[in-house]
Amino acid sequence: MSSYYRDVAARFRRRAAEAQAAKTEIDGKITKLKNASSKLATEIQSIGNKSRSLGQIIPLDSTSFKGSRQEDFEAQFYALGTHISNFCISHSNNKTAIDDKIRSLKSESEGLQSTINSYYRQARIYDCME
Repeated sequence: MSSYYRDVAARFRRRAAEAQAAKTEIDGKITKLKNASSKLATEIQSIGNKSRSLGQIIPLDSTSFKGSRQEDFEAQFYALGTHISNFCISHSNNKTAIDDKIRSLKSESEGLQSTINSYYRQARIYDCME
């Protein structure tokens, strides 16, 4: 009968090892996503700073131009501001999606850790039954 308990304990250890491999893979994904989120945050901040600087460096002085050139200047200047805003919004949305995925994967990783701990507890129980 003791070999039966050893076999059951070994099965629990194998399951724990499989769960640990899955957890390691998920933790790797979390690390990559955290790096991506950090890079996006830095880029969003940098673009925001440059956008504010653009407004200070190139004040909108369309009076230097006349007629259609003035209209073209104003249109290009405002279009640039719109493109920058859209770019920042898009990056912010991507960062939010990444952060949501990180939270989801962390929850999955914590669940796997709980499962791993349970498998090892079960293995120890069967080890004691020998």
